[in-house]
Amino acid sequence: MKITPSDERLLSLLREDARAST
Repeated sequence: MKITPSDERLLSLLREDARAST
């Protein structure tokens, strides 16, 4: 599986959301 720049952005956003929710 190749991770596209857009996917990388989504992953980073999800990580940020997870941190904020905690």
